[in-house]
Amino acid sequence: MFTSNRYALRFDYFYTELKPPPYSEELKKNGVSERVIMAMMEAANPQLRQGQPARAAAPQTPTGVARTPEPATPRPQPTSTPPPYLASSSTYGEDEIERGIVFGGLAYSRGDLHANFLGWSAALSTALTDRLALKSDFSGVYTTVNNGLVDYSLYSFAVGPEFRARLETINFFAHSLVGLSRSGAALNFRNAGDNNLEFVFGGGLDFWLSPIFGIRPIQGDYQLIRAGGESVHMARLSAGALFRF
Repeated sequence: MFTSNRYALRFDYFYTELKPPPYSEELKKNGVSERVIMAMMEAANPQLRQGQPARAAAPQTPTGVARTPEPATPRPQPTSTPPPYLASSSTYGEDEIERGIVFGGLAYSRGDLHANFLGWSAALSTALTDRLALKSDFSGVYTTVNNGLVDYSLYSFAVGPEFRARLETINFFAHSLVGLSRSGAALNFRNAGDNNLEFVFGGGLDFWLSPIFGIRPIQGDYQLIRAGGESVHMARLSAGALFRF
């Protein structure tokens, strides 16, 4: 039951390790029985008489040895929701196929007629696939010549394929159209007009601010008009608002 350095006590099915009294070896040499020494141990440890095992001492950290700190638990980083105009392409980008786009804005034109034309431009693009649409383009531009004596107008209507490339909220497009142009002049309340074959080649970019609203900052077109066996070359710039449906 005793060892040279420590005593082990079986009590109420628990094992409790106790340090022997410093004078136990001397008592044994003097003929004191183990039962008496056990009684002295119980007297020195009252919890044993109450049926409770002695609590083991907490492990001590050796002097001069620094404890290794526990690794800190990483805290989750808060997530933020991007504003609508920076939403991903799944919101109004390349994964979404619109049924159509309506454009309306201002137009400026100049060419072989050597005059500055100002007016309006509009278009309707009906989607066939995610990258191909059927486009209908309309415009009307106006100017005055001969020191304001003659009012001149140029109307255009053309249809054809439009090709689109999508990059998140920015879309690039190009089109090749064919149609009719009507030029007219008014002098002293008399009007004269002429209808001619027209070809339109151009493109531009769209910037979407929301799933249904955007702006077209630039659209450039080259217009080739066949009038009286001759070719008239015009350049047209447009900018305006977009609506998607």
